[in-house]
Amino acid sequence: MATKTLSPEWAEFFGIPLNYTTNYASAALSTAELSLSAAPTSITQGASTAMTASVTYSNGTPASGVAVNFLSDGKEVGSAVTSTNGQATLAYTPTAAGTYSLTADLASAPSVTSNSVSLTVTSKVTPTPPPTPTPTSSSTMLYAIVVVVVVVIVVVAALLALTRRGKKGPQPTANK
Repeated sequence: MATKTLSPEWAEFFGIPLNYTTNYASAALSTAELSLSAAPTSITQGASTAMTASVTYSNGTPASGVAVNFLSDGKEVGSAVTSTNGQATLAYTPTAAGTYSLTADLASAPSVTSNSVSLTVTSKVTPTPPPTPTPTSSSTMLYAIVVVVVVVIVVVAALLALTRRGKKGPQPTANK
């Protein structure tokens, strides 16, 4: 910004005050170039991407101290000021899955817009536990057969024990 003083005649001719302020930077920015990049361009929900805007004057010199608006699908999601290398960066975290069109513009020269960068956001996949196996009819049948066999073995063993005991008869006791 610079303050200029006009002579009273010229001020009256142009209809402006004797002391006026002009913004040379805005005039230079109207011909500036603005490019946008984003990394990464494919993220999962909850992650962020770094949006980086590069601003250069028409002669290729980096434009420092320039406010840049960052947009997602035409809606402003934040702003940052360019550093001495002409770059401004914003971390952007979309709230929902989908495809977004990322752009940028200059706060003081909104007609200067960037290229568009596509950002893909996928849903965060929560792993589902494996299903609990349900017994099939063949495994149920096998289980039933094993139980029957065990019961038969126990019954046969009990009967054998009783019949052996019965064959021996009463045992004489020793008299003293």
